[in-house]
Amino acid sequence: MVEIRKAMALLTAFFFLVTVINPPLYAQTEKPKFIAVLDLEVAKGLPAEAKVTLSDLLREQLVNTGRFRVVDRNNMDKVLKEQGFQLSDCTSKECAVQVGRMLGVEKMVTGNLTKLGQTYIISVQMTNVETGEIEQMASDRCASCEVDQLLDTIVTVANKLAGVPVAEREPAPPRPRAPEPGKISITSQPSKARILVNGQDQGTTPNLITGLKPGAYEVRVQKQGFLEFVQRVNVDPGASLSVDANMVAAQAAVISKAPPAAAPEPAPQVAPAKKKSKAGLVVLIVLLSVAVAGGGGYLAYSLTSTSTSTPNGGGGATVSISGPLP
Repeated sequence: MVEIRKAMALLTAFFFLVTVINPPLYAQTEKPKFIAVLDLEVAKGLPAEAKVTLSDLLREQLVNTGRFRVVDRNNMDKVLKEQGFQLSDCTSKECAVQVGRMLGVEKMVTGNLTKLGQTYIISVQMTNVETGEIEQMASDRCASCEVDQLLDTIVTVANKLAGVPVAEREPAPPRPRAPEPGKISITSQPSKARILVNGQDQGTTPNLITGLKPGAYEVRVQKQGFLEFVQRVNVDPGASLSVDANMVAAQAAVISKAPPAAAPEPAPQVAPAKKKSKAGLVVLIVLLSVAVAGGGGYLAYSLTSTSTSTPNGGGGATVSISGPLP
């Protein structure tokens, strides 16, 4: 019997110690805090759509931690509108506390998104509505990242604010940046000429063509009455080129390209026609006569013939014959 009493005493002492030192599990479970989250303040120059998207994701992630009950954005706007309160003008801690009292929440969460150099920074804080004190703060940064990578950053911030352990993550490698576009300044003499860049109409000269991806381009400048100007250029990333089209009038080009007139060929030199002398005919008749008279003998002779011409175009011939006759 004594042993039973001792055992009961020990068991009672054990339960007492467990109850005092280590409360029951239900006593350890913390009741979710009732909070409201204002939209993040976004610095100038940052995408406007980031404000709503990241703020909604912050609310969602705080709910997912199981440690908060969050006022829906639409309900928050409805309550404040009924009381004639403009939420867009609420930027200070005092204003956040005032909004929290209107909504009947325990805590208010506010924050901002800024950028320093190539690094985005998200910072949030939780303010006690009753005391106006900042109870907890959390922040995270994303270096050399694009805006969509901030979705992971806001999840990390929400977990830090809720006290949820956050695993260390390796920084995301920077995404390759798209090459900077180039531009071409096009002028012409005369102006108001039509511009075609790779066959696309780009207005009239003078004009600055921007947003050109790196690569080769064909620039054509056209104007009625002038020959088409064509130039090929290569645009490097971020380069600024100039094309000046000095156009040539079409009529002037035709004249300059006409072949020189051929020099007239010299008239052929016509040798004067030789006048036929009648002396040869006279000599032939004399010889035949002598041959007949001499009975077929031979005639030894010498012949001298002289031809003369007169001013009126006529002429004469003198024949002299000398030598022995048979």
